[in-house]
Amino acid sequence: MIRRLLYVFPTLFLIELVLGGPGTWLTFGGLSLRKLFFAGTLGSLWLLAPLTGRWRLRAGEVAGLLLLLATLLLWIGLVPVLRNTNLAWAVGDADALLMLFMYFPLAHLVRSGDLDWVRVSRMLMVLTGIVAVGQLAIWLFVQWKPELAGIVSFGVGTALGGTGIYVGGMPDGFFRVMWISSLFGVFAFFLSLRPEFASRWRPLVIALFATMLFVSYTRAFWLGVVLGLGLVAVQRVPGLLSRASVRTTRRGAVAAVAGTALLLAAAAFKGEAIGESLVRRFASTFDLTEDVSNAIRVDQFAALVDVWEEQPLLGTGFGGYAPQYLRSTEDPYSYELVSVALLMKTGVAGVLLVLSALAALVARAWLAARRADQEGWLANWLGMVVAFLLAIQTNPFLFNFVGIALVLFLLLDIVRIERAATPAQPSAAAG
Repeated sequence: MIRRLLYVFPTLFLIELVLGGPGTWLTFGGLSLRKLFFAGTLGSLWLLAPLTGRWRLRAGEVAGLLLLLATLLLWIGLVPVLRNTNLAWAVGDADALLMLFMYFPLAHLVRSGDLDWVRVSRMLMVLTGIVAVGQLAIWLFVQWKPELAGIVSFGVGTALGGTGIYVGGMPDGFFRVMWISSLFGVFAFFLSLRPEFASRWRPLVIALFATMLFVSYTRAFWLGVVLGLGLVAVQRVPGLLSRASVRTTRRGAVAAVAGTALLLAAAAFKGEAIGESLVRRFASTFDLTEDVSNAIRVDQFAALVDVWEEQPLLGTGFGGYAPQYLRSTEDPYSYELVSVALLMKTGVAGVLLVLSALAALVARAWLAARRADQEGWLANWLGMVVAFLLAIQTNPFLFNFVGIALVLFLLLDIVRIERAATPAQPSAAAG
């Protein structure tokens, strides 16, 4: 009973994280409901893991925990103080990194079998599906009643908190429906391709998530998914002519046709060719002159590099910003060019640390897949990694609860495959 109660906060946190948009829609005394759920989740998990029995941090996890603590103390505490960076901004910029402390108890729960990670993944897909249906419904409604677009934009922004949301018309006339929860659609799309989630409804599920990503009108999502699918396709080439592969290909084609037909039918309400919008938007990805958003990012890049050059080794610390380029007076440290902003805030040392961690993560995934004979999983997992890395390059989606939650997902997905290769000991009974 106690163990079941301790899962309440993690469940509520996941539900709010996916459905709650930016997470600022409900606050209590200056704290959002999301942060309250997070605090309850972190405490619950560290209480829950010992109850399963035989919990000991592995040597690599002890080193990881110490490295995480040292990293946070250095770039949230010491460096900001030395650089006269506002400490409140430093904490606000990096508070989501505290989610990484959830990894240690969660990894044990997955290894012990107390937490079924496939079930968690399915729950993530269901919740993302709810968001997808909502976003698609908004988009279809505006195609039907374009005169109400302004009211819809205001209503959605008010309901979800108004930050991190783009529900409105684009300069090219396309009505965009995107908020940070759209990022879950990238992972849900790849999860829907996995064999453990195969069903007669899979073509519709794939079409739903693909359509969700389309109406988000976010080029980084599209490019990431395309390149990620390329990795999956390369892995499938040897078995392309097998019966299962042909069946999967046929279902994927049906899903693509269904999604395309739906978009074309919706676009017919306005008499505009949806394909032209797609091609025009995708082609503008590398246009650094005429595309307004890209031109803005070019200016942003120059401003961030100028600040980094003043403190190249350790950067400004979290909370740092470029005075000559402010995206927000409330959160001046928030930038779309996440990698360049990370260089400015943590310097060469921080970027090398992140790249080393990424390389170690990929190597660990490769080794786990090899031991468990899960090459198909590895291709799918790498597809998600590539799509995620591209999605966060031009959107401030990493250093927040959604972005770090997806990093956790990638880590724990590896733990699941490691368990498949080496079954965990059964957990001890607890009352």
